[in-house]
Amino acid sequence: MQHAQNMAGLRRHFCGDKKCDAFGQSFGDQAKIAEALAPGGKRKVFCPDCGKPILLRDVIEENQDRQIRETRETETACAGSPVIERLKCSWSSVVSSLASLAFFAV
Repeated sequence: MQHAQNMAGLRRHFCGDKKCDAFGQSFGDQAKIAEALAPGGKRKVFCPDCGKPILLRDVIEENQDRQIRETRETETACAGSPVIERLKCSWSSVVSSLASLAFFAV
């Protein structure tokens, strides 16, 4: 059985204003969404009916992106270090990851 490769899911985005005529209808302009999510993009699009912003990323996704970015920066900083320094850097990234997980603990 072959598996699909190079697939990407398409998220649906909606206007959150209950008074808007487009409330509950999906924002369908994927080109505008892709442009807004591209590096340097505004991370939001605007409802064609009421003009209010539709945010494309939620808080959890932004936190995940920040954690990934911080981990990559730590790995880059530790890449040229001697072995002991690399272990210290790895440990600091583990501690920071655990600290960020504690934020979500209930």
